[in-house]
Amino acid sequence: MLKTVKILSLVIVILLFFAISSSYAENDEIYSNLHSLFYKANSYYEDGNFEKAVQTYQHILNTGYVSGELYYNLANAYYRMGEKGKAYLNYLRARYFIPRDPDLRSNLEYLKKELQLSDAGKGWLIRFTNWLTDYLTLRELALLTSVFYTLIVILIMLWLFIPKLRQYLKIPVFIVLLCFILFSVGTGLSAYWRYFTNPAIVVVKETVARFEPSLMGEVHYTLTEGDSVEVETIRNGWFLIRRYDGKKGWVQDKEVDSLWLKFQK
Repeated sequence: MLKTVKILSLVIVILLFFAISSSYAENDEIYSNLHSLFYKANSYYEDGNFEKAVQTYQHILNTGYVSGELYYNLANAYYRMGEKGKAYLNYLRARYFIPRDPDLRSNLEYLKKELQLSDAGKGWLIRFTNWLTDYLTLRELALLTSVFYTLIVILIMLWLFIPKLRQYLKIPVFIVLLCFILFSVGTGLSAYWRYFTNPAIVVVKETVARFEPSLMGEVHYTLTEGDSVEVETIRNGWFLIRRYDGKKGWVQDKEVDSLWLKFQK
């Protein structure tokens, strides 16, 4: 009986080993294929075949793989095709992964000026969140919040158990507490913006928001390429969107694209 158990255990271990090895081999093959596609898309771009480059980059995204570099290259290809709204959209997606990349920052600022986009008139909450995401990813914000929380705990322990140090700890405690509050708020706002809102970008030269989801609906206001809105719901090929000033309206789903891909068209 004992020998049988040992043999079965050995067989299970061997099977697990081969299963894990097979999984790693499969993942390596998938990664190799994606790398080849990425290289091919870059070659299309360098040859001036921007439409083919876009198709190949999109094919990679359709596999579920995402990265800042992939979105950045896709944005460049869209810009070369003259589709500046889609370029702006994908630069923003790239910024979520690589916010401090100098080429991305330069291209994004240039395109914002070209499209005459500005945060002027938007609420302080939107401006503050945009400022944070210009420099730090959500993961980095959460990490910094954890670091300052740990420092606060350490300083409090020193304050409680080593009274002689209290006169030297007042300023450090104040600074660390202030940083903790700042990064906690920043993390919360960025997480809320990422997971509980549905921002979208106008990707056509110009469109109108209507009072009802119909081409016969009365026009409410005009939107231009690159404008930011928030999607509230979708109905029969129409998005109910809200502008930063609170005005709502219906636009066709082909005219705006969700930043976080939460809505399937």
